[in-house]
Amino acid sequence: MMLRSDVTGMQVTLERKGCDVGGIDGLPGYKTRRSIGQWQEKSGRKPTSYPDSSMLADRTERTDPNARSALSTSRKRMAEAQTARYFPKL
Repeated sequence: MMLRSDVTGMQVTLERKGCDVGGIDGLPGYKTRRSIGQWQEKSGRKPTSYPDSSMLADRTERTDPNARSALSTSRKRMAEAQTARYFPKL
């Protein structure tokens, strides 16, 4: 599940990488989504500007090397569902 705290964590990570997310508030605003797209492009991913479970897993893994194995398949599916909810494609 993509929670507001997950978005906050992504914003913190993106700001540490020098991206302008428009402030750390846990809300997926324009600047946060733009920064996500830039990060995806730099990481060799398709720049959709939408966070996905792999981005959350990547951020979690960098924080705790053992956390990725704890991110189960069902958690990934829930994250993808929440991504669609919080970041609807226009």
